[in-house]
Formats: sequence, C-alpha cells, structure tokens
Amino acid sequence: MFRSLNSHLIIGLMIIAAAIVASCRKDDTTVYSNNGFPAHYAPIIENTCASTSCHTTESKFAAAGLSMSSWAELMQGGNNGNAAVIPFSSQNSTFFFAINHYAELGPTLVPLMPYGKPPFSKKRILDFAAWIDSGAPDEFGNIAFEPLTGRELMYVLNAECNLVAVVDVISGLIIRYVDISDGGGGFAEIIETSEDGNHFYVCHNSGEVKKFETATNKKVGQLNLGTGFWRSMVVSPNSDRALLADWSGNSALYGGKIALVDLTTMSLVALYNDPADSVYFPYGITTDANFQTAYVSCQTGNFLYKIDISDEMNPVVNRVKLIDSENYQFFGIGYRPSDIRLSADGSLYSVVCEVSNKVYIFQTADDAVVAEMDLGLNPQKAVFSESLGILAVSVMEDVMTMPEGKGFVRLFDLNTFAFITDIYPGYQPRAMYLASDDKTLYIINRNADLTGGDKPHHYSGCQGNNGYATRIDLESLELDPDYKAELNVNPMAASGKN
Repeated sequence: MFRSLNSHLIIGLMIIAAAIVASCRKDDTTVYSNNGFPAHYAPIIENTCASTSCHTTESKFAAAGLSMSSWAELMQGGNNGNAAVIPFSSQNSTFFFAINHYAELGPTLVPLMPYGKPPFSKKRILDFAAWIDSGAPDEFGNIAFEPLTGRELMYVLNAECNLVAVVDVISGLIIRYVDISDGGGGFAEIIETSEDGNHFYVCHNSGEVKKFETATNKKVGQLNLGTGFWRSMVVSPNSDRALLADWSGNSALYGGKIALVDLTTMSLVALYNDPADSVYFPYGITTDANFQTAYVSCQTGNFLYKIDISDEMNPVVNRVKLIDSENYQFFGIGYRPSDIRLSADGSLYSVVCEVSNKVYIFQTADDAVVAEMDLGLNPQKAVFSESLGILAVSVMEDVMTMPEGKGFVRLFDLNTFAFITDIYPGYQPRAMYLASDDKTLYIINRNADLTGGDKPHHYSGCQGNNGYATRIDLESLELDPDYKAELNVNPMAASGKN
C-alpha cells in the first residue's frame, strides 16, 4: 500500500526523529507517541487536533468522523468518504482548509481549527501545506495509497479547474489530484482510460490530447488535433488506437471530423473529414469489440453514423435511423442523440437522446431498434450491468420526477426493457462509472447551478460550486447513505479500469 524508502534512510530518519522528540521533551513533560506522524508534526497534532473530545478514535463521530489519533486514521478520511488529506495537494485537502486562517494562502473552511484554541501562525500553516505537498508522508517516509498500481481507480475530470480526481474505488476516497493544465488546451470534458489500465487520456475542446501514466500520474505524451470542438473519445481494446469526434458542422452538412490516433506514439493516423466520408456534428462515439466498426451520433439529426474502419485509411460511412419510418434529417429535429454505449457482450448498443428524452436500444447484428424507453429532462449517460441485467441512465436537469432535487438515475431491466426504479443520487447527475464488481455504480453529480444546488461543504479556488460523487448498489437498488465525497468544480466525466 505504501512506498518505502531504503533501510539506511529509514534508520537515519528514526535517529533524527528521536532527536527531535527528545529536544521537544526538554520543554514539555508530555511523552509524545508519533502514532505514525513525522516527529516534527506529532506533538502539534496530538496537542491541538487529537486532544480529548476532538479528532480522536473515540470522539471522531462528533468531529466530522475524522480521527487524527494516528497518521493511518487521518488518511482514512472523515464522514461520507471525504479525504481530509490528499497527498501532494494541499489546495484540495480539507485538513489544510480547516487550519488556514489566511485567505491569501488558499481556501478556508468554517469552523476554523484548532477549535477553541489560538490559530496556527502563518509559518506553521505553510509548514503543514509543505508537508501535504510533499505527499504527507508518515514518520518513515511512506506515502498513502502507494503504489497506485494494483488497485481499482476511477478518474474524474473536473472541467472548471482542469483537475483530475483519482478515486480509490474500494474505499471511495479521493487519493490524488492531477493538474492537467500543463500544455494548454482550456476547457476539457473528455477523459478515457486505456483498456490495459496503464494510461488515462484527457482531451481539451481545443484539440489538445494528453496522455498520463496511471502509475505516476505524470504526463507522458501530447498531441494537437487542430482546430475544432473535440467532445468525445473511445479507446481500442488493445489500447493502441483511439477515435475522437470533433463536434462541428457547416452548411454543406459535413465539416465535423473523426480523428484516428496512434496512442503509442501520440500521433495522428487519419482524419476523416473529406466530404465523401465526413460527419455532421458528431458527438457520442463507440466501437465494436474488434475496433472495426464505429458508431457516432449526429447530435443535430435523427440518425447515427456507422463507420467501417477495418481499412483505416479508407473508411466507409453509412447511417442508421433512430426511427425507421422517418427520412434522414441533419438538423431541426427534436432528438439530439448523444451518448452511445456498447454492452459488454457486444450484442446491444444504447443511444441516449437529450431532447426527446429517450434511450434507444439497438441490436448490433442488424442495427434494429429493439426498445425505446422514456426518460426525464436532459438525459446524459448510460451504463450496462451485464451480470445484473440492468441499464442505468443518468438524467441531469429533470425537476419534476424527484422531490429531493434536480435529476435522477433511471434503471431498466435489460431482459424485458421494463422500468425498474428511479434513484436520486445527488444534484445534476451526469457521468457514471461501474466498478468491476458490476454492481457498485458511482454517480458524478455536477452540482453546477449557483442557485438551487447543494451547498458545498467548502469552496475551492475555482469559480463555482464543488460537485460530488455518490454510489448506488445495483443489487439492492439503493443509494449508499454513508457516501458523498466532495469533488472539485464541474465534474464532467469519469473513467477507469481495474
């Protein structure tokens, strides 16, 4: 779970720690136990944070569920699955917000800590920030949750601040934040993970595609696709190719582009944008299991593009109607087909329509519509749970169905396509991630309304409300009542591989 330093350095650190503690005891008769904290911080935390009736193992339930009796307990976070310290990111750690009395240093959290005691000096606050930004190591230099490999991780793109939250799927804790602003690009709403789990990719609307190594969260490649409005991406099963869609169009009813990218070299293989094989306002995109056929929604029309890419340099573009009796129309139609998802066995694909408020289920064998189900206002994403036979669809803007707030998740039976139930997961649910157990469904709630939304527990350095993650047990059909992990501003997308 942790990264360890070599034995010689450990021995050295132990000697230094003992010396520091001994020097502290000259002025204080209290015998401190490091409890895993570096010796410099242990007496401060024990005296001011983990004192009686505050953040201790016994009294944590009256203190936001957070215990600081030991370094390990601090890293377990507090109520609702919220991490108090996120290694390498003081500006996203509520522990730092709670002790920060100086607005110029970053976000603050009310009530400020230490509660009922004199505030920390600016020097001490900066000292704690430096500790967190160095990874918040324990007394032996171990960093929580390392190595990052060997665990199931979810990556959540917080579009407003160009940050990616790395979530440990088992605990639900945010364990890292990754700054994706390096290399430019502006607003991003695409994040995808390679099938082998070794990399995640973000694409900015401007066409900057960035490749990050999941073991280190370091950027290891970048590609500029050129002018456009890039909004969707799918990665090939062998992790070496990707297709990306440029949401554009013109008066000639094409003008959008599909980019085929080599992810190994981060280079452009082909750009499907000639009039003969082009697309008009393409948005949702997926492929079959062999990465031979791509399905792309024409978001302004009443159809999908079905593109044969078995010959990469000579794609063959066909179209599939949503309603068989209608003529193909490119605009002015009240459907707005958006998200497209392929079932795990490859036999079905779903198309979510944001304006007609429906989800269509197609058979891949013949592209026939086998079901058409009603949703609420502005549906967004769909997820298949094969083992439980459930289709889940997030609905972001509906205010009529659930009295708790805006939006819900609607569940359908995949065998009969019958409605099962609606669940309110949080305000404005959009992205979803289904864990490897095929039953734990994470919901990413944007909470983007500045009026009417859920008031965040704190505010980040970015403009707007923080969003948050919740999760549904698809087996019991219930929302986890003890989980509501706060994210950064405007979480738009989520992806992951175990």
